Amino acid sequence: MKEFNKDVKDGPFLLLYPDGTEVIKIPGTQRPFTLAAYKAEVDKSYQRITVFICLKRDFEEVGNLSDLFDSDPAIVIKKSSEFDLADTLQAFVEEYLKWYIIDRNHSAIQRFKDGLASLGFLHALQQHSSVLSPVLCFSAKALTASDLETMFRPDLSPAGSNRRQKEAKTLGFWADYLLDSEALHGRIS
Repeated sequence: MKEFNKDVKDGPFLLLYPDGTEVIKIPGTQRPFTLAAYKAEVDKSYQRITVFICLKRDFEEVGNLSDLFDSDPAIVIKKSSEFDLADTLQAFVEEYLKWYIIDRNHSAIQRFKDGLASLGFLHALQQHSSVLSPVLCFSAKALTASDLETMFRPDLSPAGSNRRQKEAKTLGFWADYLLDSEALHGRIS
């Protein structure tokens, strides 16, 4: 579990059945617990088997839990001073947002970074982040065509070459696009 989630505290741990009792024997038998034997006993596929893991110090076995549903483990916190609801909720919200924004989109973010790296842009961005932050980060100032033209200077071929003529034509199209965008929206979008 610690390899899967680096935030897990150090044990010892207990495994619990859904009714909140400790996993030691197969329920209703004297046979020691094994996952295969439990699977056969409950007659469910492996992905449908539910057991819970918790720190031994955070758990106290509670008497008869028959009034609880099968999916509700009973966990009792020993000291109220160890449990601060506001801190727990804050940590929960932070973990959820981290998952929602970063972990859930990890593959898309990685593909985006790989694309930037293939052009050498990622390295330049990391080395000179302050230069590109006005373009890549929100600013109340509207971005203009002249801002973009001064920010990006092309590395042109030698004057008089066929390649330079094509580059000049492309730069003309680029300048027209920037000016048209600015005129249409009042800013570059």
